[in-house]
Amino acid sequence: MVATNLNRIDSLFEKLRANQETALLSFITAGDPDLDTTIALAQAMENAGADLIELGIPYSDPLADGVVIQESSARALKNGATITKIMAAVKKIREKSSIPLVYLVYYNSVFKYGIDRFLEEGSSAGIDGLIIPDLPLEERGEIIQQAEEFNIALIPLVAPTSKERIQGILNNGKGFVYCVSTTGVTGVRNTI
Repeated sequence: MVATNLNRIDSLFEKLRANQETALLSFITAGDPDLDTTIALAQAMENAGADLIELGIPYSDPLADGVVIQESSARALKNGATITKIMAAVKKIREKSSIPLVYLVYYNSVFKYGIDRFLEEGSSAGIDGLIIPDLPLEERGEIIQQAEEFNIALIPLVAPTSKERIQGILNNGKGFVYCVSTTGVTGVRNTI
């Protein structure tokens, strides 16, 4: 498969830029508490004004995520969420929606599932981008190339500690830049 046109993320940001607007990106852990609820939440988020939805693929050891997302991932996994079932849920979301959808996923999940299979099924289901927090710059060459073939944006992450690595991180990134605002894991803070 060869990408021949803009994906939904690119189209969204083109439209927002033309109107001098910003995007609202919302997040849910897919499968928490179940996949039917995930489908309903995605529709509710879009109806409430979300421009893009980030679906977290639950993982047993989410090293970049704080307690809230860790617990939601644990519930989703306990309730039977799998990548295959999440792909099917995305297809159901796509029956009623063309909002850009992005997976937040840990690389081991992609690798174990099979990179080609993950990208092919993700593209077929209607996924527009991937955020992979544990994929270092030096290791992303192969997946960037494959993702591009399926018109899936590999979204670069820039953190407060990135400094001299920022330009390298941004090279070949697609979709948008995910700016990590603080060091440490996600979660509630009293100050930033």
